[in-house]
Amino acid sequence: MCIRDRYCPSQWIARALREKKVPGDKIKVVHIGLPHLDRLTRLTPEKPPASDKIIFCYRGSGSYHKGLKFFLEAVTLLPEHVLARCGFIVRGIKHRAAFEPYRKKIPGLVIHSVYSVDDLPRFAGEYDVGVVPHLWRENSPLVLLEHLACGKPVLAARLGGVVDHVREKENGWFFESGDAGDLRQKIRMIVEGELPLPTFAMTPTAGCERFMRSLEDFS
Repeated sequence: MCIRDRYCPSQWIARALREKKVPGDKIKVVHIGLPHLDRLTRLTPEKPPASDKIIFCYRGSGSYHKGLKFFLEAVTLLPEHVLARCGFIVRGIKHRAAFEPYRKKIPGLVIHSVYSVDDLPRFAGEYDVGVVPHLWRENSPLVLLEHLACGKPVLAARLGGVVDHVREKENGWFFESGDAGDLRQKIRMIVEGELPLPTFAMTPTAGCERFMRSLEDFS
């Protein structure tokens, strides 16, 4: 069977295919759009509850390549005056016991178990900044798209397909993947106002209807 086209959810994958000598006219980039992202945008309150702290939220598994342990290790070394102005919410951890020791080291750290997409609108009002600290090349992380769909800026590792979606200082910021010092610096700058929280329209990066139309256009 001859495969006519390669559909990629990120420019990063498209570039990788070109480097493998796949003809450019056979590569189509189609950003993912899913119904629950549209629903998340509709149901998210426009403003989070007022707080004197910046609340950072990690959602996903505790797998090494997702970077949760790296993130928490980096946070433990933040200066006390910065930690005092932060809160940290972790959701999606099936085996929470492995991460419980961090609760003693990080004031205000809350760790929750797994969740479903139906829970996401309820979570949207509890945090200010989404965190995507992956250590491996993510293609088009769904949790990143969920943060952006509800108008939350994202602090993300500059690695893989994430760069398609995060626009520096417009809807988030980058740190160098695996660089704990750079991550801590960005957190400090956000907390101290050197990097103001951006305000942008709550909208999926690619709505479900537009996503389906794109597939039809390429068929």
